[in-house]
Amino acid sequence: MYALENIRVVELGGYIVGSFCATLLADMGADVIKIEALTGDGLRGQLGAFQGWNRGKRGMSIDLYKDEGKVILHKLVQKADVLVQNLRHGVAERWGADYATLSNMNPRLVYLAMPGYGQSGPYIDKPAFDPLIQAMSGAMTAQGGKGNPPVYLRSAICDYAGAILGAWGVAMALYARAKTGKGQFLHGALINAAISIQAGEFIDYSGKREPARLEGSGRNALYRLYQAQDGWFFIGAKTEAHWKALCNVLNRPELLADSRFNTSRKRTENMVVLSSVLELLFIELPSQYWLDLLDRAGIPCSKVNYLRDLFEHPQVLENDLVAEHESADVGAVKQLGKHTNLSETPGKLWRAAPGLGQHNNEILAGLGYTQSEIETLREKGVIK
Repeated sequence: MYALENIRVVELGGYIVGSFCATLLADMGADVIKIEALTGDGLRGQLGAFQGWNRGKRGMSIDLYKDEGKVILHKLVQKADVLVQNLRHGVAERWGADYATLSNMNPRLVYLAMPGYGQSGPYIDKPAFDPLIQAMSGAMTAQGGKGNPPVYLRSAICDYAGAILGAWGVAMALYARAKTGKGQFLHGALINAAISIQAGEFIDYSGKREPARLEGSGRNALYRLYQAQDGWFFIGAKTEAHWKALCNVLNRPELLADSRFNTSRKRTENMVVLSSVLELLFIELPSQYWLDLLDRAGIPCSKVNYLRDLFEHPQVLENDLVAEHESADVGAVKQLGKHTNLSETPGKLWRAAPGLGQHNNEILAGLGYTQSEIETLREKGVIK
C-alpha cells in the first residue's frame, strides 16, 4: 500500500512549480495525469530538466480551448481527487477549469492553485518565473548582501519551495476531507514560497541588526567556503571548541592568543583578516587532506561536489536517492529516487516523465471513449 494509493490527480501544471508538485504526489503513490497543450509544456524543450520535474505521471495532450477538450477535462475531474494548476490569471476560467466550475461537478475535489503572485492584488497579471520572484522577494539582495550586487540563484528555490508547500497543502486537505467528506480550494503562490523560505530573515523588531558576514563565500571566517590545492570545501566551526580544534589542526597555536581572534566577537569583527590567514593555509594542500584532519578533530566540514558526482556517491546510493527509468524522449534516465521514506506506506517510483500525449489513448479509453471517437478527436486537433 502507498500513502496516496487510489488518489487521482489531474495536473494542469507547467514549468516547475505545478509540475514538480504533482510529481511529489506521484512519488507517494498517486495516479497523476498531466495535461499539456498540443505544443507541450513550456519547458519540455529542456529534456533532462523536464524528466526531473515530471517523472511518475501519465501524459495527455489536449486543446482545452475547444469544447471537446473541456469535456475530456470535466470527465477526468469527475473521477479525480485533486487538481493542481499554476496557470496565469484568467486561464482556468477560459478552460472551464476554475474551482467554482469543477467543485460543482465534484464537491470532494481538492483544488490547488499556485499562481506567481496570488489570487488578487496589483501584480496578479504579471509574469512570474522563479528569477522574477527571487528579485521581487528580496532573495537576490539577501544573497548578495548589503552594498553588493544582487545574486541570481541558479536553483529555482521559489519554484521548488512552492511545489513542496503545495504538496504539503494537498496532503493536509486530503486529511481534512477524510474527516469531513468535502474538498476545498487551496491558494498557494510563488511569492508565498519565496517569503516562507526566508522566515528567519523576514522578521522585524526593535533593535534588529543586520548580521555581519563575508559576502559570497559564507557567513564569517569560520563558517564559509575555502579553496584547497585541488578543490573547495566548507567548514562550519561555530563554537569555541571548534575554534580551538581548528587552531590545533592548522598547527597555529599563536592564533589562539592573538588579540584580534581570542573571542568570538573579535573573530567576527576581524573576519576579513582571519579569512585571509586561513585562505593562505588551506590553499597549500589537497582538500581531502584537510577534510580528514577536520573530521578527526570534530569540526563540521564538507567537500564541495558537482551534481554529477552524486550518482556514484555512497551516501546517496545508500539512501536510495538514485532511480533508473526508461524515457520515451531521452531513453535511459538516472534521476532522483525516494526523497521521503514512509516505513508502512512507501513511495512509488512509477515511471519516467511522459512523452507529449503518450497516454492519450489509454486514458481516454478508461473514460469510455471508443477507438473511433479517439481518432475523431485527433483528426479535429483536440488531442495530439
